[in-house]
Amino acid sequence: MVTSIIINADEEIKAVEDRLRLLLTTPKGTMPMNRNYGIDFGEVLDKPMDVAQNCYATEVFKAVEAYEETVIVSSVECRAVNDSDFIAIITLQRKEAA
Repeated sequence: MVTSIIINADEEIKAVEDRLRLLLTTPKGTMPMNRNYGIDFGEVLDKPMDVAQNCYATEVFKAVEAYEETVIVSSVECRAVNDSDFIAIITLQRKEAA
């Protein structure tokens, strides 16, 4: 499971960091009035580490594209902490710069 999220962004993007942290840590189906908001952790749990990391990265790309108008995900790098946990390092850039 994801134990930590590190968001790499320039100072202008830092303003959206709190919104992104909420988006990327909320299990899909748990946000009242918006059940599609968040990450489908069911795609990540109980999978081999490499598959879980790929699934989480895919979920990050989809969620940010759907819910954040000002940034896009440049990359998602997952680093294993142990046999079942990893850290996600997410790099963002402004949409107009893309």
